[in-house]
Amino acid sequence: MPPVLLSKEEHKELKISSERSRAMGDNVSTCMVVPHEFRDVQHHFPIFFRKYEDDGLFRPMALLGLEPDENLFTKDGKWDCNYMPLVLASQPFIIGRQEGNDEEGRVFIDTDSPRIVNGDAPGHRVFDDLGNETLHMQAAVRNLEMLHHGNMALDGFSAFLEKYDLVESFALEVGLANGSQNRLLGFYTINESKLAELEPAALSEMVEKGYMMAIFMVLASLASVTDLIDRKNRLL
Repeated sequence: MPPVLLSKEEHKELKISSERSRAMGDNVSTCMVVPHEFRDVQHHFPIFFRKYEDDGLFRPMALLGLEPDENLFTKDGKWDCNYMPLVLASQPFIIGRQEGNDEEGRVFIDTDSPRIVNGDAPGHRVFDDLGNETLHMQAAVRNLEMLHHGNMALDGFSAFLEKYDLVESFALEVGLANGSQNRLLGFYTINESKLAELEPAALSEMVEKGYMMAIFMVLASLASVTDLIDRKNRLL
């Protein structure tokens, strides 16, 4: 079913599971991130780019695992990290517009999500007995708002990278403690040589549009590959 508009009348008993596991759909090796959260993301996850065929733009992704469908940040049903990317933290909610209505910022819910629980199963209520948003829902709305604003800025950021040819493809070669080798393909990263050679006008544009911090956060995030490898080695 397509997402439906969240309503305190229709969803007054709705509860959301906080479990983090394969059963809840967390077996993803990458997830989209937006520039607004790069400062938090770079402490824990490498940030790379993927090029989308539909519009040809580069989209930033956080790397969560070294194999397909592998998430190294879930453990014993919990999120094993001090930060969770916005796109995951806001599930199963989506921000959008109601059909035939130009008003933005409405909250929808994916009714097919395994995070929706019923009856006596443990979970966080979305509305309290008076129909007010619970603290859990208020946090989800804040995440959705940040994600929405980040998405609005993403096209411009990606176009800037394309304009000045600041992105290059690469393959991530990872050697593990058991002697196995992992090779991740299809990713892009910042071309540091091209960045260092930017003309003053391009540098001024980067600063003016607020892209400088985002670009340097992407570069700083590469140090997080070591933590990712350590997590994988502990599993092995």
